[in-house]
Amino acid sequence: MRRLIKIILTLIVMLAIAYLSQSLYLSFKTNYLINLAYDTNGEYSEKLKNTISKDIFERLNYRKGWRKGTGTIVEEHYSSFPITYLMLGTACSRYYYIYKKIDSEQGVIGSTSKTPVTITWEFKNWKWIITEKYEVP
Repeated sequence: MRRLIKIILTLIVMLAIAYLSQSLYLSFKTNYLINLAYDTNGEYSEKLKNTISKDIFERLNYRKGWRKGTGTIVEEHYSSFPITYLMLGTACSRYYYIYKKIDSEQGVIGSTSKTPVTITWEFKNWKWIITEKYEVP
């Protein structure tokens, strides 16, 4: 009886470790892609094609769409570390970002406050692929 309990507990621990390792892997990968999209201003690279489509990658760049300033532009930004939870064959990464664009002549010309974002991952052909990005309007 004790041996059976040890085997069951070992299996539970192994499953928990597998779940947490995949969850952390996707969280770090999501964080990398968010920062890459911001740093490159949404400039898509072909080496990303196995992970994320060009359209979704460009939408990860939250700097696009703001009006242009006339003076010197200063940007302040922060994105939280994504929390990822797994389901059968899919995963969701959730994070928020704060962004402010300041013009030296006009003042603040655009800002957000803790905008929540959800990234949907799917496990296809033995790879995790981003299939959707949802941002609360």
